[in-house]
Amino acid sequence: MRRIRNWFCAFGSNRNSFLTGKITADTKFDSETDLRAVFPRFTPEAIRANMPVVELLAKIAKRKNTAPVQIALTWLLAQKPFIIPIPGMDKIEYLDENIRSVAIELSEKDLLEIENGLLSIKFQWKRLMVLFFNIVAIPKINIKQMMNQDNNDRSEILAITRQLTESMIKKDTISINNIVDSNFTLTHITSYIQTKSEWFSEIESERMRYYSYEKVKTTVNIDGHKATFIGQNLLDARIWDSRNKWRLQQIMELEKREGKWIILKSVAKTF
Repeated sequence: MRRIRNWFCAFGSNRNSFLTGKITADTKFDSETDLRAVFPRFTPEAIRANMPVVELLAKIAKRKNTAPVQIALTWLLAQKPFIIPIPGMDKIEYLDENIRSVAIELSEKDLLEIENGLLSIKFQWKRLMVLFFNIVAIPKINIKQMMNQDNNDRSEILAITRQLTESMIKKDTISINNIVDSNFTLTHITSYIQTKSEWFSEIESERMRYYSYEKVKTTVNIDGHKATFIGQNLLDARIWDSRNKWRLQQIMELEKREGKWIILKSVAKTF
């Protein structure tokens, strides 16, 4: 979705109050004033079948000293940057509760527990008909395909940035030249901005000699055909007669051109 600069809005992310845990199979909805009276997911049978998801979220919410709805919103926010929850609210206290979900942190273990729990539940539900909302149907977007492309781009960016570092160690300026822009610049820790040709000359003369690196952390943010890579490495290098094991953070800007990611510039800092 991010590749086409669109966002995926998760409508009714608290499932019309179902995830609050206050609704049971015995709950009655007024057919004159409450649309849930005709929603397929709010039949007694569907509520009973879907109740395990409420119990799953409630268990995690108890550990976090919060509410199941907040866990649901936090989980959605942790999925992809282009997913935006749209929870319903008609009272200030509900608004405050929704906002507090931003401060909750779910660990990898928490996320895995939710994912495995969801996979084990046999949900009973039906999509609401588009005409029920009196809106025009739009073509279906293959969300899975979009998310797969996003993951592919992420893998390609990680590969090309790794190739850059490995080529620096090998003094392989030809390979570097194939993956950086013609106007590429390198900003050093000292804030000195170096052109590509000058940098290549320093590598070839070994005034800048890269020996090895140890990856610490990487982050990739993709926005359509542009991306930012942040990599933290322990880099063993000699820079202008000073050899050290640098705690180096590289912030790179990339652009996708004709299906290929190109590094536009790199800014070096310490961390």
